[in-house]
Amino acid sequence: FFFSPILGALSDKFGRRPVILLSIIGLGIDFILQGIAWSIPVLFAARLLGGITGASFSVGSAYIADVTKPEERAKGFGMIGMAFGLGFILGPMLGGFLGDYRPELPFFAAAAFSLLNALYGMFVLPESLPRRLRTPFSLRKANAFSALKGLAELKGLGIFILAIALTNLAQFMMHSVWVRYTETRFLWTPKDNGVALFAVGMSAAIVQGGLLGVLIKKFGEVSIAKVGMFFATLEFLLFGLAPQGFYMYIIMAVCILANAAGPALQAHVSRCVPAHKQGIAMGSLSSIGSIAQVLAPFMGLTLWLCQPCGHTHFPDFARAHFLHTTSTITH
Repeated sequence: FFFSPILGALSDKFGRRPVILLSIIGLGIDFILQGIAWSIPVLFAARLLGGITGASFSVGSAYIADVTKPEERAKGFGMIGMAFGLGFILGPMLGGFLGDYRPELPFFAAAAFSLLNALYGMFVLPESLPRRLRTPFSLRKANAFSALKGLAELKGLGIFILAIALTNLAQFMMHSVWVRYTETRFLWTPKDNGVALFAVGMSAAIVQGGLLGVLIKKFGEVSIAKVGMFFATLEFLLFGLAPQGFYMYIIMAVCILANAAGPALQAHVSRCVPAHKQGIAMGSLSSIGSIAQVLAPFMGLTLWLCQPCGHTHFPDFARAHFLHTTSTITH
């Protein structure tokens, strides 16, 4: 939340490439520290470093904005979303496989991927922001609250910032309760949830990596964002009403365009921001996602724990499992 606009503003001054490289190297160090952590404080220090360096997603988004035409920007952001989807598919599978041997191996593998990525950046990745478009760094303007306020006031973007905030909050609330929900309602195992996450990643990759560019070229960013938010609302509602687990896959397929909302909104905001301010703008949007990740578990899990067991629509066997789990936790 705090460092996304700061890194974005630093990239507006020094260029995207050096900030991206430092962030990737820092992320690699974070994973190494987690793998060798000898105490809880060391683990927390590593996560703090990971939070700071992980804020480089804003700089990556600014890089995409630099190298794409405004009308093709949504497709570029969709490719980032597709990369997330593929990571969602491959990462848990590889991490689980390595973790079966030794619990620290997934951290070392993640560090290796990060440092290989840094080598690619050093020897292949060109700078995207010309010197003539760079702007001075101002910590006052780069703090998260000022950056968000300035972005919301730019060309009537306030309603789009609100839409992005609510979309992120809804998405992360679902993430926070998904496993508990499927375990208690459908008695899903970790394997069942792994298959479901595979389906989520594939649907995101199909839409954001393939269909999004074509749809936005034909209908425009705002129209596709509205369609995406409609299907996201429908998807969440149907997830809550699904009587059996296999319906979840049908719902994902029917509501696949829900994956289009985020990149379309981000592309519209980016189109309205001058080229020399893309870094801080993308940092502001990344901050929204970060604060949503902080708030969503508290909100989602609080609502989950407050629901009256007797008024749920669980099948009988799932309700029995839920009551057993609750009594165990209470005991």
